[in-house]
Amino acid sequence: MRIGEKFRLRVRVPPASPTTLSRALAFEVKQISGEPLPRFLHVDIGGVTKGAVELFGVPTTGDLGEVTVGVYTSDGVCVSQMVLDVVKWR
Repeated sequence: MRIGEKFRLRVRVPPASPTTLSRALAFEVKQISGEPLPRFLHVDIGGVTKGAVELFGVPTTGDLGEVTVGVYTSDGVCVSQMVLDVVKWR
């Protein structure tokens, strides 16, 4: 993703069934390193019942570099991860 440009990405997760819906709604997105998510990165877990979590935002110059995020269940299991690379546009 590029500095100053909006982005929206979908991260696949195991879809929730009616019996696991309460567990699915407890999904959390955080950096693999344990640090808080960068301020530019926003999360929408509303699509988790359909098998996806959306990440969106607009990175700034201070966000250059890689961010590795994971989607975790309420019991701490990482069910999906993604590496986001923020680059400078010319």
